This record gives sequence, structure tokens and C-alpha cells, in this order.
Amino acid sequence: MPLTTEQESLATETFESFDRNKDNSISIDELLRMLRRLGQRPSNDKLEEIMAEFDSDKNGSVSLKEFFKIVEGINNTEPDLKDTFEAYDTDKSGFLTSQEIRKVIVAITRDKRISNEVIDDLLANADASGDGKISYEEFAKFYSDATA
Repeated sequence: MPLTTEQESLATETFESFDRNKDNSISIDELLRMLRRLGQRPSNDKLEEIMAEFDSDKNGSVSLKEFFKIVEGINNTEPDLKDTFEAYDTDKSGFLTSQEIRKVIVAITRDKRISNEVIDDLLANADASGDGKISYEEFAKFYSDATA
């Protein structure tokens, strides 16, 4: 399924933030750094497999066009939400707190100036029980609603 204009814009922004040397491509090292910021810990074999799959011109790096294909692939597969939730639940409490949500957003956006208001709004939208933290069930529902 092709990306929407909004998804393309976000993917472009993400791509540019991880293209550390600004050469309009993402090297295997930059790809690894990006995946780690997203909570993934791919093996070297998996990383090489990802690169081989999406580096269609086989030049050893991923262009923006190739990156769009990666994002489309992510959007078209059901992620293991439990693993994702557990990666973000750094204190292993079984809940995501506002501090953990802030860390995730800062890691992804690389913007430490995210306001408490934005974090509170996100928490309020996902926190169906109103207890000030997000359970796995709330996380899964929020994800499902956001991607529907």
C-alpha cells in the first residue's frame, strides 16, 4: 500500500534526521542507529538482509525512494506490539509512564524540547482507564486506532 502524503513527509523528515553525513543516503551504520532508536536490536545478519532487500541499486546505501519502500513494508506488517511495548517499558512495571513516553518521543524525534503538554495529550488519548499510565492493552488499542 503506497504511503500517504503525510506518511511520505514524516518518512522524509525521519530519513533526513538519520542521514548524519547529509549525503542523501542511509548507510548500514546509519540504518543500525535508526533501528536502535526505534527500539529494535537487529542481528548483523538481519541488518544485512534488510539492506540487501531495500538497497535495490546495490550501492551499499538506502536512498529516500528505497527508504519509502522500507516504511511501506513496516506499515504492511503487523508489528509485535508486545515486544515494542516491553522495549519502551524501561522500568518493567507493565505500564508506560509519561517519563517513558517522553524518552520514546525524544529518541524518535531527537527533539528534547517536546513540551509536557504534548506528552500529557498523548497520555490522555491513550490512557482509557485514566490512571496516568498506559497498560499494554491501552497501548495496543491506541496503536490499532492510530493505524486504522
